[in-house]
Amino acid sequence: MMRIDWLRDCVNLGRTLNFTEAAKLSSIAQPAFSKHIKSAENEVGTPLFHRTKREVSLTPAGAIFVESAKHILEEYDGAMQNIASLQKNTKRVLKIGYLQGLMARDLPRIQSRFSYEFPDIFVEYITYEFNEIIEALEEGEIDLAASFIPEALGKPKFSSVVFFEDEYCVIVDPRNPLTEKKRIKPEDLREQTVTLPASDFFTSHNARIIDYLDARRNEITIEEQVRDINSLPILIQANDWIGISFGHLRDYHAGELQFMPLVGFDQKTTYGAIWKASRFDSPLKRWGEIAAEVNAQSHKNVATS
Repeated sequence: MMRIDWLRDCVNLGRTLNFTEAAKLSSIAQPAFSKHIKSAENEVGTPLFHRTKREVSLTPAGAIFVESAKHILEEYDGAMQNIASLQKNTKRVLKIGYLQGLMARDLPRIQSRFSYEFPDIFVEYITYEFNEIIEALEEGEIDLAASFIPEALGKPKFSSVVFFEDEYCVIVDPRNPLTEKKRIKPEDLREQTVTLPASDFFTSHNARIIDYLDARRNEITIEEQVRDINSLPILIQANDWIGISFGHLRDYHAGELQFMPLVGFDQKTTYGAIWKASRFDSPLKRWGEIAAEVNAQSHKNVATS
């Protein structure tokens, strides 16, 4: 039975009339290429090429065969392209929004495991700011948010998988005298400038933090400017400020900044995957489970390094 690669080899030889060049076009070794041409001729039952030591030429039957083979290959290649396009267009697309600092380092491993389990699902990843991601989820711009999980977003409208719970820490430059203390109290921050997550972040508990610090009595200046993991050390080190932010950031700034407990402030923040329960619930839940497992391993690796 005639094979499609034999047809392609015959067309390449018909164009070049040179076995070496045609074998290169077919991306195979010349001995194998020659066998393909011979097999095609045996299948047809007549020589397609006339060979001498100096040149190769088409026989009358070969000219007819090569011209017909060109049309067959055009039809075949077009059909394969249409099938590939159909498969691509019929894949389910999941749009996942994430916070750059929280998830970026783990996404390659998460996606590798997810695509292995769900090869027919295409995942599009989109970065968001803290104050944008839940709005994007509620408006249907994304199918899942890998982010803080606001207390107000509960079941049955939303489903979620928790990665971990986080707590607020006092964050200082390692050269700051405060590092001599094991735990920080509000009075320890008297007359300091304290920077917090930007006030328009939807998960920010700034009002509770400011109330807890009793900023007016302790003469603490509050700057609500931290927007990402990169701005935190810049603000602290460049301005000699004190930071109050999320404990998980120690994973990104180990050795660069010192993280210490804030005594008496027990407000926690939940991180995880959250999605509308009716949308691709099974694969989204599995994405969240994989992300939780990868995230836990990342925390473990950092803790033991």
